[in-house]
Amino acid sequence: MDDPALHPDLTPLAGLVGTWRGAGTGDYPTGAAFAYDEEITFAHLGTPVLSYVQRTRHPESGRPMHAEQGYWRPVPPDRLEAVIAHAVGIVEVQEGTVDGGRIELRSSAVTRTATAKEVDVIERSFRLDGTRSPTRCGWPRWASRSARTWSPSSTGSSRRRPPGSLPACPAAARSPS
Repeated sequence: MDDPALHPDLTPLAGLVGTWRGAGTGDYPTGAAFAYDEEITFAHLGTPVLSYVQRTRHPESGRPMHAEQGYWRPVPPDRLEAVIAHAVGIVEVQEGTVDGGRIELRSSAVTRTATAKEVDVIERSFRLDGTRSPTRCGWPRWASRSARTWSPSSTGSSRRRPPGSLPACPAAARSPS
């Protein structure tokens, strides 16, 4: 079966379609620094929705560390809505904008199970350059901020920082799929 054509509403997000892999590091204000390997896949079925799946693993043992998945839905001409469920019991609704190669998302609702950590807001920012390498700054904020970047050829890091201190984006690698 042939892949369906990309829905025209997804044109501004077409550069995200595929599987992206990178290495990074993170830390929490209350814990030790850690490293991880990450894989994110954006896919389409011919409808005006992208599916989104993200997984992280321990770089040495391969042990799963975090997972989330959901759907991104463009609202032409320049808006975007996302619904994402985290394996740790958090569900988020995000809304934002698509402006050329820049995507900005901020949670309009975050809810959790009784045992999940409390989350106030989650912000994400992506940039697409002419080489189709996405850059992502602004990872889920668990009462702090963090940053990630993808570029075609280097490795990178992510650090959780106090609210209001978003660092420059480090780099990570993309593996074509």
